[in-house]
Amino acid sequence: MKRLVFLMFCPLLAGAQNLQFGPQAEYAQSQAQPLDEIALVINQEAISRRQLEKELTAARAALPRDIPLSGTQLQELLMDRVIIQHVIEQLAQQYQVQVSDEEIDEGIMRVAEQNQLSPADLQSQVQKQTGMNAQQYRQSVAEQIRQAKLQEALVGNQVSITSAQINDQLTQIARREGSTIHLQDLLLPVPNLPVEERGAAIAETLARISDALRAHNNDLSQAAAEIPEARLVDLGQVNIGQIPLRFASAVAGLRGGQMVNKPVVDADGMHFLKVVSTSVAGGEGYIVPQARMAHILIRHNPHNPQAAKAAIEQIYAALQQGADFATLVQQYSQDPASALRGGELGWLSADTLEPRFAEQMIKAPLGSLQAPFESSFGWHILKVYEREQVDRSEDMLRERIRASLYQSAMQQAWERRIIEARQNAYIRIY
Repeated sequence: MKRLVFLMFCPLLAGAQNLQFGPQAEYAQSQAQPLDEIALVINQEAISRRQLEKELTAARAALPRDIPLSGTQLQELLMDRVIIQHVIEQLAQQYQVQVSDEEIDEGIMRVAEQNQLSPADLQSQVQKQTGMNAQQYRQSVAEQIRQAKLQEALVGNQVSITSAQINDQLTQIARREGSTIHLQDLLLPVPNLPVEERGAAIAETLARISDALRAHNNDLSQAAAEIPEARLVDLGQVNIGQIPLRFASAVAGLRGGQMVNKPVVDADGMHFLKVVSTSVAGGEGYIVPQARMAHILIRHNPHNPQAAKAAIEQIYAALQQGADFATLVQQYSQDPASALRGGELGWLSADTLEPRFAEQMIKAPLGSLQAPFESSFGWHILKVYEREQVDRSEDMLRERIRASLYQSAMQQAWERRIIEARQNAYIRIY
């Protein structure tokens, strides 16, 4: 039977055997004690022997059966897992992290969708494979959600992913998996002049190149025609792994038609690089429609559900009779930002819009008014001026890279924070 994924997150405890902890806990010498006597103290929390043995048993059940540790090492690991769990719980209480029933329901629904099961079928499989009943599984999901929220509260503001990090990963993927790029190189050779005269000559030529590029909208062939000493090399469509790494790094993240912000300098001179087109490895050919459009919005009235619909229908009727769209936008639209621009929303992609709005954007006739429709924001009249299909494969790949880097950085910051809390905790084992 296929083993399903029942967890939403990757908690610190899953890798606890790899962590190095600080000062040893205090051990109190004592004879065998009744099960209800205190066996462990963590800060101000006292844990009975009965509860500790129950938690140690649960911690052992969560580990692989063939974990390569001796009896003593295994006991130390299990004790550390129990201690860490209590430290995390204490931090959650300190930061007042709460999990609602709605969040638990949403979490279970996400896990069910990941496993392509209904929630009922998911619970059935959980029962078979883990022995947890519905209440126990809900508690497990709640603990995962609470830990994720605590993680965000403790270290979320310590983690940021830069464009440079994403570009570096994108370059590595491209070189490894065979992305191609159509690249042009406008080369300005190092002038054959005495060293003391080169600086002024280079500065003068750079100014001329900048003027030429600006005048010809970054058309390298036309710019090269105005700079006799410059040489244009069209590399054609090549595998990114076949171009110099300094070029690949410089153009990482650029789209077709874009140029590097500053030239790449090497022994040959200064290279003004332009990306003509790209083919991204690792993307899925993610094509989405986008449109330039304007709208009139009448927001929902919670006290009178029919009011917004009635108002938008009156506005639509006026437009049908020849009223000016921009004028009615200024008079009636309840979207302040677009109302200042005559209802203009600019270019928007379908995958960034509320589904019902995106559907209308796709099917609206160009240049004409789309009949009133409802979204989660209210009632709209839409006017689409232009529409096109856009390849967002690189955007999707960049977002996956960003999410992966963020998750990794968050996990590292979280582990450091929990280890610090573990080291600073008062722990006494009886």
